[in-house]
Amino acid sequence: MSDRILLTAATTVILVWSLLAQNAHATFAAIGVALWFPASVLSYTALLRWLPVIGGMHPFPTDLPTIERRRILALCLLIASFSITLLIFTPAPQAIGQIVALNFACLLALFDWKENWLPSYILFPMLLAALIFGIFLGTSQTVILGAAIAWLITAAGLVCLSITLRRNFVSGDYMALVGVCGASVGLGSVWTFLLTGAFLLWVGSMFRRYTRAASHHLPFTNTCVLALAFTFLFQHLPNLTNAFPELTQQIAQKVRSSSLSEH
Repeated sequence: MSDRILLTAATTVILVWSLLAQNAHATFAAIGVALWFPASVLSYTALLRWLPVIGGMHPFPTDLPTIERRRILALCLLIASFSITLLIFTPAPQAIGQIVALNFACLLALFDWKENWLPSYILFPMLLAALIFGIFLGTSQTVILGAAIAWLITAAGLVCLSITLRRNFVSGDYMALVGVCGASVGLGSVWTFLLTGAFLLWVGSMFRRYTRAASHHLPFTNTCVLALAFTFLFQHLPNLTNAFPELTQQIAQKVRSSSLSEH
């Protein structure tokens, strides 16, 4: 099955879901995500081809193999599902800020996976976006404190880990990534992010150890992305648990009414 067919099918599913939802807020959220989903796939693909050329890592852009294009498609679909959830159950300005942060973080994870590189072309815009949304929402102080605490704790942890294991785990790029993620979650959730990230990092390290993976690097970027997504969900867990049954019931009622009208 070609990538174009998969992209069209996934976009169609999102649009159908938006039509089934009787909640106007959910409908508009799904339509917005359906429009952004194919654009995100094309944007990710273009950036993965051209940013290494701009950064001087490759002399010219190379075509992505099929497995990497499918990975981009799957990741963008997960982000789309996450985005719909946030847009339905959280205030729009806060949800948009979190969606932007998650898109930047996932793009960094793709670059780390493909090139073993965290480009500053993405890190700094992600930090700038967190600051802009913090100013807009009136939480700029918590954004700055969240970034500072996340950076300091990560730096101390990596130094202790390097001394204990007698290997160099200190990386300016990784510390910058955690600091930017700390800015995105803010002071109120920075400890949730750090503890979740530490647990996921331990799980990933144990998995690589017992599966004897070829890479000896810590799964740091993937851990940050997952911890960031879980932290955003934890922030809105009460809203999600209360609203999901109601929305599911509305969709089921609309499906039943449609089937009855056909008969």
